[in-house]
Amino acid sequence: MLKGTDMEKTAAMQEFEKICSIPRYSFHNEKIIEYCINWAKENGFAWEHDEKNGNVIITREAAPGNENRTPLVIQGHLDMVAESDPGVEHDWDNEGVDFYIEDDWYKARGTTLGADDGVAAAIGFALLKDKELKNPHLELLLTTDEEVGMLSVKDADLTGLKGQYLINIDSGPEGIFTIGCSGGKLLKAIVLDNRETVEGYCYEINVGGLKGGHSGIEITSEKGNAIKILGEVLYRLSLKGDIRVSDVSAKGKDNAISNNACCRFVTKMAPEKVEGVVAEVQTAFKRIFRKTDPDLFINVGSCPECDALAIGESTAMCFLLHNLPYGVINFEQTLDTVETSANLGVIEKDEKGYGIYVSIRSSIAERSAEVAGKVRSLCSICGAVCEDQDKDYPAWTADHDSPFLKRAMGIFEEMYGKKPSVHTTHGGLECGYIMTNSNIEGIIAIGPDSEGEHTPQEKLNIPSFNRTYDFVKRIIESI
Repeated sequence: MLKGTDMEKTAAMQEFEKICSIPRYSFHNEKIIEYCINWAKENGFAWEHDEKNGNVIITREAAPGNENRTPLVIQGHLDMVAESDPGVEHDWDNEGVDFYIEDDWYKARGTTLGADDGVAAAIGFALLKDKELKNPHLELLLTTDEEVGMLSVKDADLTGLKGQYLINIDSGPEGIFTIGCSGGKLLKAIVLDNRETVEGYCYEINVGGLKGGHSGIEITSEKGNAIKILGEVLYRLSLKGDIRVSDVSAKGKDNAISNNACCRFVTKMAPEKVEGVVAEVQTAFKRIFRKTDPDLFINVGSCPECDALAIGESTAMCFLLHNLPYGVINFEQTLDTVETSANLGVIEKDEKGYGIYVSIRSSIAERSAEVAGKVRSLCSICGAVCEDQDKDYPAWTADHDSPFLKRAMGIFEEMYGKKPSVHTTHGGLECGYIMTNSNIEGIIAIGPDSEGEHTPQEKLNIPSFNRTYDFVKRIIESI
């Protein structure tokens, strides 16, 4: 295959590039839904749109002579995480991503690419249009708002799907079959915005330069979390003198490892003392994260006079940032995978106060409840409020004896001369809801090689993407 701009575009690549040109970030799915419906109409396929939940189903009837074969479903989500590099202005409401090809990779200039999960629709569209495809009854299920809680499948009635087996294309890397996933829970620790005037110097700390990443897939990467680093800075400062927090923020997504955090505070400590503590912490963390986050920085500078949180609320904020759980908590006892973890992804202010979002993932419901209990206890200790965000999603229980899994593994070995790896993922997938809300009997989740999901460093390996298309096509023609 040729590289760069001279690369020969496969049907799947052409579909992917069209999808990249359409705005489709979470909660703003109108344009991509319209595109999918128009695509189905223009190509003569039956379609359904669940207006309540946002799902689109496009159907290709069985090819002549294949009517009695096992019906299949291809599935993925349409929405993407909208993240930009610092200083990059992107109109997510009206602009698609500015993608380009570099060597064998799709990349985007300054933003997330959206291969997570634009690859599913692209492969699905290319397969439905393949005139040579010898398919059974085939359905393409395209969901929305997966990245913000799997909202479109949470309460959807999917019993109308005729497919017996489903291929989810929202996993990977290539050669790995996912057959189970963790469940999840989202909590919000709230520090009330009670304020008072205090005397002292006003400072602003900014933590940045971190790569961030998917809090399920990359939680074992030992990447730095900006919120936890900020918590350590404030803790170290509090050991040297009294500090009063004025304002805290961390932009991002609750399911992404925090890559930025900002805090304004008031203290009577001299500037050189504050700067010295921050410099010490920066030196320590740059050493700790020298491989995963070499561009980490912690900046401090003076800022205009500001009031501060009342002493109880300021203490609570510092306590929570330093003590809320983050990272891997337990590993599976029989598999080399993460069982339970927690992530801090966002701090934002609303009418209730300052909310710190804690995302908990676990393949065992009791473990998830245990971590949630610890978060509630920490909030109770310091006088903060803990709210459940009602974004729980179920675990997908692995079935190692599934006939569909065994047949797909055989097809992979026939094509590539090696067996695929079979595992469960710590990332959340819609498969748990789909199994619960449909008559589907078996699911495998696959995907091409990609890197940097949920960050502006996201990229998609093109040869792997095309091989994934070939593999799904072979399954369709062989099951």
